[in-house]
Amino acid sequence: MTVMSLRITENEKIHILKWAKQEGVDKSNAVRELLEYGWKFVLLERFRHGKISLEFLAEELNITVSEAMDFVAEYGAASSLDYDDYIQSKEAIAKVF
Repeated sequence: MTVMSLRITENEKIHILKWAKQEGVDKSNAVRELLEYGWKFVLLERFRHGKISLEFLAEELNITVSEAMDFVAEYGAASSLDYDDYIQSKEAIAKVF
C-alpha cells in the first residue's frame, strides 16, 4: 500500500470518524471504504449523464459488463441500451459460440 498525506476539513474528519464508528473499522479503513464508495458514485453519475459508456464503467470498476448492468440497475440508473444493442450483443455471442 502507498502512504499519502493530505489535508481534510473538519467536516470531512467528522464523516470519517462517524463511518469508522458505524462500521467498526479504524480511520484508515474508513477512508479507503469512503473513497471506494465515492469513486463508484462518481462513475455512476457520469454514466447516468451519458459521459461514460457501460463498458468504460465496467472497466473502471473491474467488473464484467453484465455486472455493471446489475450495478446500474441496483442504483436506479437507467441503462442507455436499446433493442438494437440487445440484438447486436446476441449476434456477437452467437458468433463466438
